[in-house]
Amino acid sequence: MPDTLKQRAVSGVFWVGVTGAISRVLSFGTMLVLAKLLTPEELGLVALGWLVTSSTGLFREMGLNRALIYQKENVTEAADTAFYLLPIISVVLYGILFLAAPLLAEFFRESAITQLVRILGLTLVIQSFGEIPAALLEKDIKFKRASLPDTLNLSIYSIGSVILAWYGFSYWSIVIAQLVGELVRLAAVWILSPWRPSFRFHRSAVQNLFAYSKYVFGATIVNFGIRNIDDAAIGRMLGMQVLGIYTTAYRLANLPATNITNVIARVMMPVFTQLSHRTDELSHAFLKTLKHTASVNIPVSLLIVMLTGDFLTTIYQDKWADAIAPLRILCIFGLLRALGSGTGSVFLATGRPAISMKIAGGQFVCMLAFLYPAIHFWGVTGVCWLFTFGAVGSLLASYVAVRRIIPFTWSSLWKTVALPIASASLAGVIVWTVRYWWELTQGLPELALLASLLFIIYLIPLVNFDPEYRELWRTRVLPKLLPSSLR
Repeated sequence: MPDTLKQRAVSGVFWVGVTGAISRVLSFGTMLVLAKLLTPEELGLVALGWLVTSSTGLFREMGLNRALIYQKENVTEAADTAFYLLPIISVVLYGILFLAAPLLAEFFRESAITQLVRILGLTLVIQSFGEIPAALLEKDIKFKRASLPDTLNLSIYSIGSVILAWYGFSYWSIVIAQLVGELVRLAAVWILSPWRPSFRFHRSAVQNLFAYSKYVFGATIVNFGIRNIDDAAIGRMLGMQVLGIYTTAYRLANLPATNITNVIARVMMPVFTQLSHRTDELSHAFLKTLKHTASVNIPVSLLIVMLTGDFLTTIYQDKWADAIAPLRILCIFGLLRALGSGTGSVFLATGRPAISMKIAGGQFVCMLAFLYPAIHFWGVTGVCWLFTFGAVGSLLASYVAVRRIIPFTWSSLWKTVALPIASASLAGVIVWTVRYWWELTQGLPELALLASLLFIIYLIPLVNFDPEYRELWRTRVLPKLLPSSLR
């Protein structure tokens, strides 16, 4: 990887990583507070509103922002044309959503959905005016600027939703905070982006954009279906309370994976695009990305599996007890998602988005075939295991497809993740032994001690046996921890 591109990639990972860490803290804290202030039924209702609005939003974007990042020629014309298309499509879709809201309320047997969807759907129109300048910032790997609007959005949402929920606005606290946050994000994008539209529509650009985006759009539709068909089925068959429990468990379990996946997709797709004709460098970058993803996500997932159940019991007593078992299973699902996050960037960067669509399509067909019996016979637990097994198949298929594009061996893939797996296993065994040998209680100080112990034990073999992490520890971390006289 050329030095300038590597520097931009490292800078991009840093800024998206920093803002992602802030986002994780805000998201986690907001969820904990809202889970205390709102009921499972209220959170389930909002989850259903998000599902309907987000599914409509897929038809607005249609993969145009990814197509613009991939675009190598006539970028200005493509950006101007896409900026015309997105708001027009968004207004039309909002009109359809507005009219369909009563029918959706009748289908889910919940009258409140009508007004909820009509107001939450306004975010589709607001977002459409900021997609193109945001995509151009990512295309130029200017993630210092590209990350700030999303962080502001989440900050406004987190603070606003908690304050409004505290004052008794029920589920409307989330809806109002979401709208205000999107408006702030839109203003920030235009302030930070140097691009301004020329308000010209280029017909030739439409064909070029859609020739690429149709596959991205197809894969996005299918992936969205995979991630949300469970919500629709559970809401329809088991009701809002069970849906609220399931979505809370899903979001908690997938917080690390979702944020890491977003970092990988946002940063590495434009980087991989610039390396797409140098397969050896692309292979090296892909494996290094996988190593860092595994090194961060494996211990965090282990921590959630081992301690989050006790944490929820300590904070909420029995209110969210039914979410603990689904949360632990979905941690495995989230880990598999994170480990496969770089494969999609390879497919997009090399001009093969159809591969993502085919893999996601196969997974979706399997989910659709077994979802009803999973819910009928095993309830929420059956859905969690179904999605986890589906993620295993999707991950293996993605790695097989990537190997046909860039050169690497299965042994090199295993060596990339072996040390994080071994280090996390050692840490997990020791922490489990300490916890039950000394019969530590479920208090917050004890849980914090165990979490700290897990990460310390995990880092010892990782730093000692991996030359890259050892050098990073020696040159970057240790000098900041020790005074100069002790170095």
